[in-house]
Formats: sequence, C-alpha cells, structure tokens
Amino acid sequence: RIGTDEARESLLKPAQEETNGQVLQEIADAISRAS
Repeated sequence: RIGTDEARESLLKPAQEETNGQVLQEIADAISRAS
C-alpha cells in the first residue's frame, strides 16, 4: 500500500504544481490588465 501511495504522490505532485503555476499566471495576467 505504501508503494502505491508513493507512486500516486509522484504522479500527482507535478500535475498539482503545474496547475498552481497556471493559476498564478492567470492571476498575474488579470492584475496586469486591471492596472
């Protein structure tokens, strides 16, 4: 079970970071347009 959790974590983590980066970029773009 531990191995499965580690495998899932290693798959989810990059996707999570990519999503966070995309959201931050969209927020930055919105701020740029607003100002």
